[in-house]
Amino acid sequence: MKLYNHEKFRGIRKTLRKDMTKAEVVLWIHIKSNQLGYKFRRQYGIGKYIVDFYCPKLKLVVEIDGATHDHPDTQKKDQEKQEYLESEGFTVIRYNDEEILNELNAMWDNLHNICKSIANQK
Repeated sequence: MKLYNHEKFRGIRKTLRKDMTKAEVVLWIHIKSNQLGYKFRRQYGIGKYIVDFYCPKLKLVVEIDGATHDHPDTQKKDQEKQEYLESEGFTVIRYNDEEILNELNAMWDNLHNICKSIANQK
């Protein structure tokens, strides 16, 4: 299987970009246009998964978890997804909706520091 943006998931990626959650929209406004110094893509396909945000240069995946991620079945799927991505050499970080909507500055500082740390390791 092609690793990036497999054609069979194109429609799903497009729908997810149109129907982003409020937290995803807020984060996208802040990371698009290289505002962190790195290009991010949204709703990007990696293997059989679609990640919320992806920085190719850093191999960094940012996932946003809303209330639906509290369900045990969803947590299991999230864990499987994260294990797959990490096995392929990606760094995965997760934020929940509340962190983005209520603690944006702290979340932004954290994400900025993670980007710098990964860049310094390369």
